Amino acid sequence: MIFAVFGFASIFILARSFGKDMFGEWVMYITAVSFVEMARIGLTRTAVVKFLAGAQSDDEGHEIIGSGWVIEIALTIVFIILVYSSYLIFPTAISESGFRLFFIWYPLMAILVTPFNNSLTILQAKQKFGSIISLRLVSMGSFVLFIIVNYFFLKLSVRYIVFAHIGSNALASIFGIIMGWSGMVQLFNARKKRILELLNFGKFSLGTLIGSNLLKSSDTILLGIMMTKADAAIYAIPIKLIEVLEIPLRSFIAVALPRMSRESRLGNKEEVKN
Repeated sequence: MIFAVFGFASIFILARSFGKDMFGEWVMYITAVSFVEMARIGLTRTAVVKFLAGAQSDDEGHEIIGSGWVIEIALTIVFIILVYSSYLIFPTAISESGFRLFFIWYPLMAILVTPFNNSLTILQAKQKFGSIISLRLVSMGSFVLFIIVNYFFLKLSVRYIVFAHIGSNALASIFGIIMGWSGMVQLFNARKKRILELLNFGKFSLGTLIGSNLLKSSDTILLGIMMTKADAAIYAIPIKLIEVLEIPLRSFIAVALPRMSRESRLGNKEEVKN
């Protein structure tokens, strides 16, 4: 619910801070970022949560966290190469489509957000939901605070909103590292066996997440390409309201998944069914 309130607040404020075209640029940026990030963490998050929640020892847990980090770093490099290459090959088409901000700034975002993503994954596996709220408050709270100040006083362009979005995620990453939640220190405990285990499971969750996210993202992307940024901006507001229906389901799943994974690893099929 906290996450949803911040999400609504950001849309509410930004829609009144800019005209339709500039707000449309933000919508195109955040839609593309959300989709790519969903693909990036989809390969690792569910897999790491599943295996880490059912880890039989601290050493096994460290290996899983380290292996998850290796996959995240490799995926980050791949996505940076793909995004920059696409922008170099199709600069005119990308600029006209409204995705220019994404192709310019996402590579930096991908690097800075990685510790934040891994912190959320590890905290979910350990069922530390209070800490997850703290981490999200640092990320979304700092961003919403900036756009409120911008609305009343600064009046900066949408490019600076993108900078603030990247900065707020970087701030959350730093907070996660300082608190010892990111698991970065386990990077050198990665093992080939664990990496393959995570990838083998993650390919299924990746397909599921990309498929479900495409249902929400493809319409916004098509509007931006075939119509105008203003059309995408108008469409984004009711879509944000519809997302409220997902909150109870996501919340219950986030709590249930670590417990189901642990009971599954222990062979307690009845507990999993319950």
